[in-house]
Amino acid sequence: MELAKILGVSATAVVNQLRALKIAGAVEFHSSGVRRAGRKVEYWLSDRSLARSLDSFERCVRSMGR
Repeated sequence: MELAKILGVSATAVVNQLRALKIAGAVEFHSSGVRRAGRKVEYWLSDRSLARSLDSFERCVRSMGR
């Protein structure tokens, strides 16, 4: 799982957190439907304003590191 590799945590931890966020309505998802190792699932934030805020925060942190 790409997100688990990026964050440096186990895939199980990511799946458990995404499940809770999905139930809360904070994220939405689309699955390829294949229930095997090759299954592809995409998640995205339900509220685009949160994504924009996170992008702004990331740019701010990068500029502080210069």
